[in-house]
Amino acid sequence: MDELLDRVLLATGKTREDYDREVEEIRGKALINQDVTALAEVTAFLIVNMETMAQVNAEFMTKFFEMEQRVKKLEGKANA
Repeated sequence: MDELLDRVLLATGKTREDYDREVEEIRGKALINQDVTALAEVTAFLIVNMETMAQVNAEFMTKFFEMEQRVKKLEGKANA
């Protein structure tokens, strides 16, 4: 495999150091892309959870309001 790489490098006029440097640059870019993808996935997860929490909170507020109205209604009957 090294022999084949050496032939390609010779044909392209690149040194082994050039090749190694380019490989490291590509690996670095790949890691950055992986980090960006992971960050996007976490952000999407948080957005979905925020929507769910907003729905739960809205349901809680509705139930609380309904109970508050029932308590006021019962208090009115008790005072009458």
